[in-house]
Amino acid sequence: MINSVWATQAQPPLSGLAQSGAEGEVSERAGAALAELGWEIDRADSGRDDDRHVSRPASPPPAAQGERSPAQDSRAWERRAHEEADQRRRRP
Repeated sequence: MINSVWATQAQPPLSGLAQSGAEGEVSERAGAALAELGWEIDRADSGRDDDRHVSRPASPPPAAQGERSPAQDSRAWERRAHEEADQRRRRP
């Protein structure tokens, strides 16, 4: 998202965001790009539970969910995306 904003302003893409080790930090440059989109940056207190995120009491997952469910092909979306991209490249 940030790189798409910078591209509209003829700025080079930002690299290494996910690998920086500072994923909880927002640089001034990134903050400015997000502010232009109407986003506000606010630090979350991850050291406590937030009751606003709970709409009902905790309960175990349904019997057919979670680790007990059969394994599914989680990479099918990726293969399909590559196939579609390859098809587009082959078009004249």
